[in-house]
Amino acid sequence: MAGTNHSGWSATDPALFADAVWVVSTDPGVDAHVWVRVAQLALDCGSVVVPAGSVEHDSAVARISHLPHLLAEALAIVGAAGGPLALGLAAGSFRDGTRVASSAPNLVRAMTEGNATALRTALDEALHTLTATREKLDENSTETLVDAGHAARLQYEQHQRFDITDVTPGEPGWRENLQDAGRRGGVVRQIRSASPG
Repeated sequence: MAGTNHSGWSATDPALFADAVWVVSTDPGVDAHVWVRVAQLALDCGSVVVPAGSVEHDSAVARISHLPHLLAEALAIVGAAGGPLALGLAAGSFRDGTRVASSAPNLVRAMTEGNATALRTALDEALHTLTATREKLDENSTETLVDAGHAARLQYEQHQRFDITDVTPGEPGWRENLQDAGRRGGVVRQIRSASPG
């Protein structure tokens, strides 16, 4: 997971993948040798590898990448609808909340439309949360959303990865063990090789 809202050669960043997370699928049937080659490519780029199944990957990125893109687009539209005064007053929260709305629309459409099923679930959750907040505004309260959102952000800030060091691709149960470790926040920084002979 790495990128920028800029495009073209001028957006080139040799450190783009430094410590970025790179999912390598652990779906049933994935060949250990192929998995190792792809994982090594990610490591050679400076990334860490997160082992995950395809369905879990799609659900996760819908929540932390694709939904934020849609919310940024919606925020940009609502802000711009406020006209020159609103845009003239816009500062950090609007800038940061809409940053990815400046991404190339074709790229955003490809990401979001290509993951429509998982994105629909995440979007429904967000809409439910916003609708509940809208109803609480009748009582002049945003407490539930703001407090839960603050706690969720702290959870993100305190999340720590751990290194997966005890799984060897190709050994019995390796896919399931990697997937379980990835699910718990584990990353691969070095590939453990099977013992010779």
